[in-house]
Amino acid sequence: MSTQTIHIIGAGLSGATLARLLADHGYSICIYEMNHHLGGNCYDYFNQYGILVQKYGPHIFHTNKKHIYDFVKHFAKFKINQVKVLANINDKLIDLPINFKAVDFFSPHHAMAIKRFIKSNWPQQKSIPINELINCQDKQTQEWANFIFEHVYKNYSAKMWGIPIEKLDLDVLKRVGITPNYQCNYFPNDKYQGIPVNGFSKMIENMLTHKLIKIINHKPTIKLKDNKTYIDRKLITAPIFYCGQVDELLNYRYGQMPFRSLFFKFETKKINSFQPASIINYPSHPTITRIAEYKKINNQTIKGVTTISLEHPGEYDVNSVKFNKPYYPINNQANIAQYQKYVKELSQYPNFHLLGRLAEYKYFDMDDAIENAMSKFKTLVSKISSE
Repeated sequence: MSTQTIHIIGAGLSGATLARLLADHGYSICIYEMNHHLGGNCYDYFNQYGILVQKYGPHIFHTNKKHIYDFVKHFAKFKINQVKVLANINDKLIDLPINFKAVDFFSPHHAMAIKRFIKSNWPQQKSIPINELINCQDKQTQEWANFIFEHVYKNYSAKMWGIPIEKLDLDVLKRVGITPNYQCNYFPNDKYQGIPVNGFSKMIENMLTHKLIKIINHKPTIKLKDNKTYIDRKLITAPIFYCGQVDELLNYRYGQMPFRSLFFKFETKKINSFQPASIINYPSHPTITRIAEYKKINNQTIKGVTTISLEHPGEYDVNSVKFNKPYYPINNQANIAQYQKYVKELSQYPNFHLLGRLAEYKYFDMDDAIENAMSKFKTLVSKISSE
């Protein structure tokens, strides 16, 4: 086993997961975090009314992988909560993901035939991509699917990503699924879902509470030169895992990587309830994508007050007042080609590894982020063991 300290830049979910796995395996870890809090975009806090607020928008842990759920349960007690999400369509509220209730509601005269057609043609699927329904052979199902596409997904996606939906990567549409039943559950295929009772920040703090993990609260200066890596002017030969933006790391040598950003307007209202669901999407609103009500997400029973956030998407710009934080990578061919230029240059530094959403320019759900970190852990330990 190496006696060198492994360095991790970024104490979000990916960095914290890797740090804990390595520490439990006997490795010393130095993890850097430039923010005044741990957890990255998972950061949450209890406000003055005792409501658990998620600063960077609603996060719900969900997975169908028991080993991922078993891992996080070591660090937090989970409150099992199937979050209800609705969409406001022409001032009417319908379930998300779209299910058979939307067939009954928007195609009442053909509902029975449409549901029969869907069940007979996709008998084993738990979720059917909207594009498959649009391109099916049944006219009535096509018409209903096109209505849903136009009123639920088209404007929302264009607003979210800042480009016409026709120019979006097909994988984005493939993730838009229709549930072929009446189940009202935003994550219908995930067995394990919920929120840590004391929040994600506390969960990540518990992950990083280990005698072999040292947390340094500042943004380190990283220098890459002549196949050598330096942190705060010190030569580092041990493995380094970087969770930040690769374009910023290399001084935007190949241009700024495009991201979508979000701006949240938080409001606290002296009422018991603001809306009938944890989250309501607004596809036709010109600027707002969704409104979240946090005590419903967390299943809290605080009376007389509630806190909401109005979510606005925008183009990421480091100099913007509202949209200066990168959230979602935009995975089209041009952007991936641009990203690969950075990856190729960083490949000259064998001890320097990329980890997580920003560094790998890839969207991860929380369980995917944890599993990705687990994979990096196994690869590193195997490599070290063979040396």
